[in-house]
Amino acid sequence: MKDKDDDTDNKAINLTYIVRLLFVDRKDFANISNLDKSKWGFIVNRMMSRKYPVLAQKINVRGGDFAIVMNIWWGYLKDKEKDYYKWFWAKGKQKKQILSKEILDMVYERYPFLSQEDIEYLSIHFPEVFKEEIKYYQKLEKEYGKL
Repeated sequence: MKDKDDDTDNKAINLTYIVRLLFVDRKDFANISNLDKSKWGFIVNRMMSRKYPVLAQKINVRGGDFAIVMNIWWGYLKDKEKDYYKWFWAKGKQKKQILSKEILDMVYERYPFLSQEDIEYLSIHFPEVFKEEIKYYQKLEKEYGKL
């Protein structure tokens, strides 16, 4: 009887195959050996960090078991989008959201130590909080004028 962790399978396990199982053919994910999950877990976690940086950082442990990391991603993606080609396979840096000069200046006045990249990161990864903060700044400027 073949052991589930045996890596003598004739199937070519590559990154494309693993990613397709994570997003599309989810029912077949259980057929991957823990050895293959461990082999590809680091790179999958690194690529997933583009869209989900907080979770990726939490489960990225040096010397950790990347088979468990792959299982966590599989569970996390259960109810997520299926259109992963737009961001997962994107080469280089992701296209950044462009904020208006008015909004950037408003944030710079209150937080001069932040860079434009920091502000864009906050607006992309924490949009609800960022929008509330901008509305608050706009209200203050309307009531009291610019700083």
